[in-house]
Amino acid sequence: MIGRAAAAGAAIAAVGLVVSGTGADADTSLGRAGLAGLLLVTGSCVLAAAAVGSFTGVLAGWLPTRRWPVARLAVSNLARSPARTAGTAVSILIGVGLVMLTTVLTSSFQANVSNSVGRIYRGDAVVAGSSGMPGVARSDAARFDDAVGVASSTSVRSGPVKFGSNVGTAIALDGRAFLGPAFSPAAISSFTGDGILVRAGLGLSPGSEITVTGAEAAVETTVTGTFSGRLVDGSGARIEVVLPLELADKVLPAGPDDAVLTRTTGDVDPAALDRADADAALDVLSVSGFARRTASSADRAFALSVALLAMTLVTSVIGLANTVVASVAERRREISVLRALGLGAGQLARLITLETAILAAMVAVAATAVAVGTGALLIGSVAPRGTPISVPWVRIATIGAAATVLCSLAGLVPAQRATRIPVNEGLVEE
Repeated sequence: MIGRAAAAGAAIAAVGLVVSGTGADADTSLGRAGLAGLLLVTGSCVLAAAAVGSFTGVLAGWLPTRRWPVARLAVSNLARSPARTAGTAVSILIGVGLVMLTTVLTSSFQANVSNSVGRIYRGDAVVAGSSGMPGVARSDAARFDDAVGVASSTSVRSGPVKFGSNVGTAIALDGRAFLGPAFSPAAISSFTGDGILVRAGLGLSPGSEITVTGAEAAVETTVTGTFSGRLVDGSGARIEVVLPLELADKVLPAGPDDAVLTRTTGDVDPAALDRADADAALDVLSVSGFARRTASSADRAFALSVALLAMTLVTSVIGLANTVVASVAERRREISVLRALGLGAGQLARLITLETAILAAMVAVAATAVAVGTGALLIGSVAPRGTPISVPWVRIATIGAAATVLCSLAGLVPAQRATRIPVNEGLVEE
Protein backbone atom coordinates (compact mmCIF):
# COMPACT_ATOMS: atom_id res chain seq x y z
CA MET A 1 0.00 0.00 0.00
CA ILE A 2 2.74 2.46 1.01
CA GLY A 3 4.88 1.42 -1.95
CA ARG A 4 2.02 1.99 -4.40
CA ALA A 5 1.28 5.40 -2.86
CA ALA A 6 4.94 6.40 -3.12
CA ALA A 7 5.09 5.26 -6.74
CA ALA A 8 1.90 7.17 -7.57
CA GLY A 9 3.22 10.32 -5.88
CA ALA A 10 6.53 10.08 -7.70
CA ALA A 11 4.74 9.59 -11.03
CA ILE A 12 2.46 12.61 -10.47
CA ALA A 13 5.43 14.78 -9.47
CA ALA A 14 7.38 13.60 -12.53
CA VAL A 15 4.51 14.60 -14.81
CA GLY A 16 4.44 17.99 -13.10
CA LEU A 17 8.18 18.34 -13.68
CA VAL A 18 7.75 17.59 -17.38
CA VAL A 19 4.84 20.03 -17.69
CA SER A 20 6.81 22.78 -15.93
CA GLY A 21 9.60 22.72 -18.49
CA THR A 22 12.04 23.67 -15.73
CA GLY A 23 15.27 25.14 -16.99
CA ALA A 24 13.87 26.55 -20.21
CA ASP A 25 15.12 29.98 -21.23
CA ALA A 26 11.64 31.21 -22.11
CA ASP A 27 9.08 31.87 -19.42
CA THR A 28 6.40 29.23 -19.04
CA SER A 29 2.81 30.43 -19.45
CA LEU A 30 0.96 31.01 -16.20
CA GLY A 31 -1.62 28.36 -17.08
CA ARG A 32 1.04 25.76 -17.67
CA ALA A 33 2.91 26.82 -14.55
CA GLY A 34 -0.31 26.53 -12.52
CA LEU A 35 -0.93 22.98 -13.78
CA ALA A 36 2.69 22.08 -13.10
CA GLY A 37 2.40 23.51 -9.59
CA LEU A 38 -0.76 21.50 -8.86
CA LEU A 39 0.86 18.28 -10.05
CA LEU A 40 4.14 18.93 -8.23
CA VAL A 41 2.46 19.80 -4.93
CA THR A 42 0.05 16.84 -5.12
CA GLY A 43 2.72 14.33 -6.10
CA SER A 44 5.24 15.65 -3.59
CA CYS A 45 2.72 15.55 -0.73
CA VAL A 46 1.68 11.97 -1.52
CA LEU A 47 5.31 10.88 -1.84
CA ALA A 48 6.33 12.67 1.37
CA ALA A 49 3.37 11.22 3.29
CA ALA A 50 4.35 7.73 2.17
CA ALA A 51 7.90 8.44 3.33
CA VAL A 52 6.60 9.57 6.74
CA GLY A 53 4.55 6.37 7.04
CA SER A 54 7.61 4.25 6.25
CA PHE A 55 10.01 6.24 8.41
CA THR A 56 7.99 5.60 11.55
CA GLY A 57 9.06 1.95 11.36
CA VAL A 58 12.72 2.98 11.17
CA LEU A 59 12.27 5.40 14.06
CA ALA A 60 10.53 2.77 16.17
CA GLY A 61 13.52 0.46 15.81
CA TRP A 62 15.98 3.24 16.62
CA LEU A 63 14.43 4.61 19.83
CA PRO A 64 15.72 2.81 22.96
CA THR A 65 12.87 1.28 24.97
CA ARG A 66 14.41 1.70 28.42
CA ARG A 67 15.31 5.36 28.01
CA TRP A 68 12.16 6.59 26.25
CA PRO A 69 9.50 3.92 26.80
CA VAL A 70 6.47 6.15 26.17
CA ALA A 71 7.99 7.74 23.06
CA ARG A 72 8.97 4.28 21.74
CA LEU A 73 5.43 3.02 22.32
CA ALA A 74 3.97 6.11 20.59
CA VAL A 75 6.15 5.63 17.51
CA SER A 76 5.41 1.90 17.49
CA ASN A 77 1.68 2.68 17.41
CA LEU A 78 2.26 4.94 14.38
CA ALA A 79 4.45 2.32 12.69
CA ARG A 80 1.91 -0.46 13.28
CA SER A 81 -0.38 1.01 10.61
CA PRO A 82 1.83 2.88 8.10
CA ALA A 83 -1.04 3.29 5.64
CA ARG A 84 -3.20 5.06 8.23
CA THR A 85 -0.20 7.15 9.33
CA ALA A 86 0.51 8.16 5.74
CA GLY A 87 -3.16 8.99 5.13
CA THR A 88 -3.24 11.20 8.20
CA ALA A 89 0.07 12.79 7.26
CA VAL A 90 -1.00 13.77 3.74
CA SER A 91 -3.87 15.94 4.98
CA ILE A 92 -1.56 17.83 7.35
CA LEU A 93 1.14 17.99 4.67
CA ILE A 94 -1.17 19.78 2.26
CA GLY A 95 -2.05 22.45 4.82
CA VAL A 96 1.47 23.01 6.17
CA GLY A 97 3.13 22.55 2.78
CA LEU A 98 0.96 25.14 1.04
CA VAL A 99 1.65 27.74 3.72
CA MET A 100 5.39 27.06 3.52
CA LEU A 101 5.36 27.03 -0.29
CA THR A 102 3.59 30.39 -0.38
CA THR A 103 6.21 31.72 2.03
CA VAL A 104 9.08 30.49 -0.15
CA LEU A 105 7.55 31.88 -3.36
CA THR A 106 6.81 35.26 -1.77
CA SER A 107 10.28 35.52 -0.26
CA SER A 108 11.87 34.61 -3.60
CA PHE A 109 9.70 37.18 -5.39
CA GLN A 110 10.66 39.89 -2.91
CA ALA A 111 14.36 39.01 -3.07
CA ASN A 112 14.21 39.05 -6.87
CA VAL A 113 12.48 42.44 -6.96
CA SER A 114 14.77 43.97 -4.33
CA ASN A 115 17.92 42.71 -6.04
CA SER A 116 16.69 43.80 -9.46
CA VAL A 117 15.57 47.30 -8.46
CA GLY A 118 18.81 47.82 -6.56
CA ARG A 119 20.79 46.97 -9.72
CA ILE A 120 18.69 48.94 -12.21
CA TYR A 121 19.16 52.37 -10.66
CA ARG A 122 22.12 54.42 -9.49
CA GLY A 123 21.79 57.53 -7.34
CA ASP A 124 22.41 59.11 -3.97
CA ALA A 125 18.74 59.37 -3.00
CA VAL A 126 15.36 58.23 -4.29
CA VAL A 127 12.20 60.29 -3.83
CA ALA A 128 9.06 58.13 -3.75
CA GLY A 129 5.48 58.52 -2.66
CA SER A 130 4.90 57.75 1.00
CA SER A 131 3.09 54.55 1.95
CA GLY A 132 -0.30 54.46 0.29
CA MET A 133 0.56 57.15 -2.27
CA PRO A 134 0.57 56.17 -5.97
CA GLY A 135 3.86 57.89 -6.84
CA VAL A 136 5.43 61.32 -7.23
CA ALA A 137 3.41 64.07 -8.92
CA ARG A 138 5.10 65.58 -11.97
CA SER A 139 5.14 69.00 -10.28
CA ASP A 140 6.93 67.53 -7.25
CA ALA A 141 9.44 65.76 -9.49
CA ALA A 142 10.31 69.02 -11.26
CA ARG A 143 10.75 70.75 -7.90
CA PHE A 144 13.73 68.55 -7.02
CA ASP A 145 15.77 69.87 -9.96
CA ASP A 146 16.26 73.11 -8.02
CA ALA A 147 16.27 71.66 -4.50
CA VAL A 148 19.14 72.61 -2.22
CA GLY A 149 21.76 69.85 -2.18
CA VAL A 150 20.58 68.23 -5.43
CA ALA A 151 23.09 68.27 -8.29
CA SER A 152 20.85 66.48 -10.80
CA SER A 153 17.68 64.41 -10.86
CA THR A 154 15.57 62.30 -13.19
CA SER A 155 12.02 61.06 -13.12
CA VAL A 156 11.43 57.31 -13.35
CA ARG A 157 8.39 56.06 -15.24
CA SER A 158 7.21 52.66 -16.40
CA GLY A 159 4.46 51.09 -18.43
CA PRO A 160 3.63 48.49 -21.07
CA VAL A 161 4.76 49.11 -24.65
CA LYS A 162 5.03 47.29 -27.95
CA PHE A 163 8.39 47.60 -29.66
CA GLY A 164 8.62 45.93 -33.03
CA SER A 165 6.93 42.55 -32.65
CA ASN A 166 7.65 42.38 -28.91
CA VAL A 167 5.42 43.42 -26.03
CA GLY A 168 6.75 44.10 -22.54
CA THR A 169 7.37 46.49 -19.68
CA ALA A 170 9.41 49.63 -20.27
CA ILE A 171 11.14 51.93 -17.82
CA ALA A 172 12.08 55.50 -18.68
CA LEU A 173 14.72 57.76 -17.11
CA ASP A 174 17.83 59.81 -17.83
CA GLY A 175 19.89 56.67 -18.17
CA ARG A 176 23.44 57.90 -18.72
CA ALA A 177 23.62 59.33 -15.21
CA PHE A 178 21.29 57.02 -13.34
CA LEU A 179 21.41 53.52 -14.87
CA GLY A 180 22.84 51.07 -12.36
CA PRO A 181 25.27 48.14 -12.41
CA ALA A 182 22.80 45.87 -14.20
CA PHE A 183 23.76 47.70 -17.39
CA SER A 184 27.19 47.45 -18.99
CA PRO A 185 29.28 50.61 -19.51
CA ALA A 186 28.85 50.16 -23.28
CA ALA A 187 25.05 50.07 -22.94
CA ILE A 188 25.03 53.14 -20.67
CA SER A 189 27.30 55.15 -22.98
CA SER A 190 25.13 54.28 -25.99
CA PHE A 191 21.97 55.53 -24.25
CA THR A 192 22.21 59.14 -25.42
CA GLY A 193 18.50 59.95 -25.55
CA ASP A 194 18.29 59.38 -29.30
CA GLY A 195 17.34 55.72 -29.03
CA ILE A 196 16.39 52.87 -26.71
CA LEU A 197 17.97 49.91 -24.94
CA VAL A 198 16.37 46.47 -25.36
CA ARG A 199 16.89 43.18 -23.60
CA ALA A 200 19.31 40.87 -25.37
CA GLY A 201 17.80 37.79 -26.95
CA LEU A 202 14.79 39.49 -28.56
CA GLY A 203 16.22 39.49 -32.08
CA LEU A 204 17.12 43.19 -31.99
CA SER A 205 20.61 44.65 -32.24
CA PRO A 206 22.15 48.14 -32.11
CA GLY A 207 21.19 50.10 -35.19
CA SER A 208 17.81 48.38 -35.67
CA GLU A 209 15.02 50.77 -36.66
CA ILE A 210 11.93 50.10 -34.56
CA THR A 211 8.50 51.46 -33.71
CA VAL A 212 7.62 51.89 -30.04
CA THR A 213 3.86 51.89 -29.44
CA GLY A 214 2.32 52.86 -26.13
CA ALA A 215 -1.08 53.89 -24.82
CA GLU A 216 -0.69 57.42 -26.21
CA ALA A 217 1.18 57.15 -29.54
CA ALA A 218 3.59 55.25 -31.77
CA VAL A 219 7.10 56.65 -32.29
CA GLU A 220 9.89 55.61 -34.66
CA THR A 221 13.26 55.20 -32.96
CA THR A 222 16.52 53.26 -33.04
CA VAL A 223 18.01 50.54 -30.84
CA THR A 224 21.28 51.94 -29.52
CA GLY A 225 22.25 49.10 -27.20
CA THR A 226 21.21 45.94 -25.37
CA PHE A 227 21.29 44.67 -21.79
CA SER A 228 21.26 41.15 -20.40
CA GLY A 229 20.05 39.50 -17.22
CA ARG A 230 16.65 39.22 -15.60
CA LEU A 231 15.43 42.63 -14.43
CA VAL A 232 11.95 43.07 -12.96
CA ASP A 233 9.90 45.97 -11.66
CA GLY A 234 7.93 46.17 -8.42
CA SER A 235 5.14 43.99 -9.81
CA GLY A 236 7.57 41.29 -10.90
CA ALA A 237 7.09 42.08 -14.60
CA ARG A 238 10.22 41.58 -16.65
CA ILE A 239 11.75 44.79 -17.99
CA GLU A 240 12.28 44.49 -21.73
CA VAL A 241 13.16 48.02 -22.85
CA VAL A 242 14.61 51.27 -21.47
CA LEU A 243 13.27 54.52 -22.94
CA PRO A 244 14.54 58.10 -22.76
CA LEU A 245 12.14 60.43 -20.95
CA GLU A 246 11.34 62.45 -24.09
CA LEU A 247 10.13 59.34 -25.88
CA ALA A 248 8.26 58.13 -22.76
CA ASP A 249 6.37 61.43 -22.63
CA LYS A 250 4.96 60.61 -26.06
CA VAL A 251 4.03 56.94 -25.61
CA LEU A 252 3.32 56.38 -21.89
CA PRO A 253 0.13 57.64 -20.20
CA ALA A 254 0.30 60.90 -18.29
CA GLY A 255 0.35 60.41 -14.55
CA PRO A 256 2.60 60.49 -11.51
CA ASP A 257 6.19 59.34 -11.78
CA ASP A 258 7.17 56.08 -10.11
CA ALA A 259 10.05 57.83 -8.34
CA VAL A 260 12.70 60.52 -8.72
CA LEU A 261 16.40 59.64 -8.64
CA THR A 262 18.79 62.33 -7.45
CA ARG A 263 22.50 63.05 -7.28
CA THR A 264 23.31 65.09 -4.21
CA THR A 265 26.18 67.42 -3.42
CA GLY A 266 28.55 67.47 -0.47
CA ASP A 267 27.38 65.62 2.62
CA VAL A 268 23.69 65.72 1.72
CA ASP A 269 22.23 62.24 2.31
CA PRO A 270 18.65 60.91 1.95
CA ALA A 271 17.81 61.82 5.56
CA ALA A 272 19.03 65.40 5.11
CA LEU A 273 17.14 65.75 1.84
CA ASP A 274 14.01 64.38 3.48
CA ARG A 275 14.26 66.93 6.30
CA ALA A 276 14.86 69.76 3.83
CA ASP A 277 11.86 68.80 1.69
CA ALA A 278 9.47 68.20 4.64
CA ASP A 279 6.66 66.89 2.42
CA ALA A 280 4.53 64.29 4.22
CA ALA A 281 3.40 62.85 0.88
CA LEU A 282 6.98 62.00 -0.13
CA ASP A 283 9.69 59.78 1.32
CA VAL A 284 13.39 60.14 0.55
CA LEU A 285 15.27 56.85 0.61
CA SER A 286 18.54 55.32 -0.45
CA VAL A 287 18.51 53.14 -3.56
CA SER A 288 18.75 50.01 -1.40
CA GLY A 289 15.95 51.29 0.85
CA PHE A 290 13.79 51.99 -2.18
CA ALA A 291 14.50 48.48 -3.46
CA ARG A 292 13.44 46.93 -0.15
CA ARG A 293 10.28 49.01 0.03
CA THR A 294 9.37 48.16 -3.55
CA ALA A 295 9.77 44.47 -2.76
CA SER A 296 7.66 44.79 0.40
CA SER A 297 4.62 45.68 -1.72
CA ALA A 298 3.92 41.94 -1.82
CA ASP A 299 3.53 41.75 1.97
CA ARG A 300 -0.20 42.45 1.95
CA ALA A 301 -0.92 39.84 -0.72
CA PHE A 302 1.28 37.38 1.18
CA ALA A 303 -0.58 37.99 4.44
CA LEU A 304 -3.94 37.47 2.73
CA SER A 305 -2.75 34.27 1.03
CA VAL A 306 -1.38 32.84 4.27
CA ALA A 307 -4.59 33.73 6.11
CA LEU A 308 -6.63 31.83 3.53
CA LEU A 309 -4.25 28.88 3.51
CA ALA A 310 -4.25 28.82 7.30
CA MET A 311 -7.89 27.74 7.07
CA THR A 312 -6.67 24.66 5.20
CA LEU A 313 -4.24 23.99 8.03
CA VAL A 314 -6.97 24.39 10.66
CA THR A 315 -9.16 21.95 8.72
CA SER A 316 -6.25 19.50 8.61
CA VAL A 317 -5.75 19.80 12.38
CA ILE A 318 -9.45 19.12 12.99
CA GLY A 319 -9.19 16.10 10.69
CA LEU A 320 -6.18 14.90 12.66
CA ALA A 321 -8.10 15.17 15.93
CA ASN A 322 -10.99 13.14 14.48
CA THR A 323 -8.59 10.50 13.16
CA VAL A 324 -6.91 10.12 16.55
CA VAL A 325 -10.32 9.94 18.27
CA ALA A 326 -11.29 7.10 15.90
CA SER A 327 -7.95 5.40 16.57
CA VAL A 328 -8.52 5.59 20.33
CA ALA A 329 -12.01 4.09 19.93
CA GLU A 330 -10.55 1.17 17.95
CA ARG A 331 -7.84 0.58 20.57
CA ARG A 332 -10.08 0.46 23.67
CA ARG A 333 -9.02 -3.09 24.53
CA GLU A 334 -5.32 -2.34 24.01
CA ILE A 335 -5.57 0.81 26.13
CA SER A 336 -7.35 -1.11 28.90
CA VAL A 337 -4.62 -3.77 28.88
CA LEU A 338 -1.95 -1.07 29.21
CA ARG A 339 -3.86 0.50 32.09
CA ALA A 340 -4.25 -2.90 33.76
CA LEU A 341 -0.49 -3.47 33.45
CA GLY A 342 0.19 -0.26 35.34
CA LEU A 343 0.21 2.54 32.76
CA GLY A 344 -1.03 5.64 34.57
CA ALA A 345 -3.64 8.04 33.24
CA GLY A 346 -1.01 10.76 32.83
CA GLN A 347 1.29 8.41 30.94
CA LEU A 348 -1.58 7.34 28.69
CA ALA A 349 -2.48 10.96 27.93
CA ARG A 350 1.18 11.66 27.19
CA LEU A 351 1.30 8.61 24.91
CA ILE A 352 -1.65 9.77 22.78
CA THR A 353 -0.37 13.36 22.66
CA LEU A 354 3.12 12.17 21.73
CA GLU A 355 1.71 10.23 18.79
CA THR A 356 0.23 13.38 17.29
CA ALA A 357 3.29 15.49 18.17
CA ILE A 358 5.77 13.05 16.62
CA LEU A 359 3.64 12.70 13.50
CA ALA A 360 3.32 16.49 13.25
CA ALA A 361 7.08 16.99 13.67
CA MET A 362 7.84 14.51 10.89
CA VAL A 363 5.22 16.15 8.69
CA ALA A 364 6.76 19.59 9.34
CA VAL A 365 10.16 18.32 8.17
CA ALA A 366 8.58 16.69 5.11
CA ALA A 367 6.57 19.86 4.37
CA THR A 368 9.78 21.90 4.46
CA ALA A 369 11.36 19.60 1.88
CA VAL A 370 8.21 19.75 -0.27
CA ALA A 371 8.02 23.56 -0.07
CA VAL A 372 11.68 24.18 -0.86
CA GLY A 373 11.87 21.57 -3.62
CA THR A 374 8.57 22.47 -5.25
CA GLY A 375 9.32 26.19 -4.88
CA ALA A 376 12.64 25.80 -6.67
CA LEU A 377 11.01 23.83 -9.48
CA LEU A 378 8.15 26.32 -9.88
CA ILE A 379 10.52 29.29 -9.92
CA GLY A 380 12.58 27.46 -12.51
CA SER A 381 9.47 26.97 -14.65
CA VAL A 382 8.09 30.52 -14.62
CA ALA A 383 11.41 32.38 -14.59
CA PRO A 384 14.46 32.19 -16.83
CA ARG A 385 17.39 30.01 -15.91
CA GLY A 386 19.47 31.39 -13.07
CA THR A 387 16.63 33.09 -11.20
CA PRO A 388 17.48 32.54 -7.50
CA ILE A 389 15.26 31.01 -4.83
CA SER A 390 15.15 32.66 -1.42
CA VAL A 391 14.18 30.46 1.53
CA PRO A 392 13.29 32.36 4.75
CA TRP A 393 14.45 29.61 7.08
CA VAL A 394 13.42 31.41 10.27
CA ARG A 395 9.88 31.92 8.98
CA ILE A 396 9.72 28.34 7.71
CA ALA A 397 10.90 27.03 11.09
CA THR A 398 8.29 29.17 12.83
CA ILE A 399 5.52 27.78 10.62
CA GLY A 400 6.72 24.23 11.25
CA ALA A 401 6.88 24.77 15.01
CA ALA A 402 3.43 26.39 15.06
CA ALA A 403 1.96 23.50 13.05
CA THR A 404 3.55 20.97 15.42
CA VAL A 405 2.12 22.75 18.46
CA LEU A 406 -1.36 22.96 16.88
CA CYS A 407 -1.31 19.26 16.03
CA SER A 408 -0.10 18.41 19.53
CA LEU A 409 -2.99 20.40 20.99
CA ALA A 410 -5.32 18.48 18.68
CA GLY A 411 -4.19 15.32 20.45
CA LEU A 412 -5.33 16.55 23.86
CA VAL A 413 -9.03 15.80 23.27
CA PRO A 414 -8.54 12.15 22.24
CA ALA A 415 -5.93 11.79 25.00
CA GLN A 416 -8.48 12.91 27.57
CA ARG A 417 -11.06 10.50 26.14
CA ALA A 418 -8.57 7.65 26.35
CA THR A 419 -8.04 8.22 30.07
CA ARG A 420 -11.80 7.93 30.66
CA ILE A 421 -12.11 4.43 29.17
CA PRO A 422 -13.10 2.08 32.06
CA VAL A 423 -10.47 -0.64 32.36
CA ASN A 424 -12.97 -3.41 33.09
CA GLU A 425 -15.20 -2.51 30.12
CA GLY A 426 -12.29 -2.37 27.72
CA LEU A 427 -10.98 -5.77 28.80
CA VAL A 428 -14.25 -7.59 28.21
CA GLU A 429 -14.78 -6.13 24.69
CA GLU A 430 -14.28 -8.53 21.81
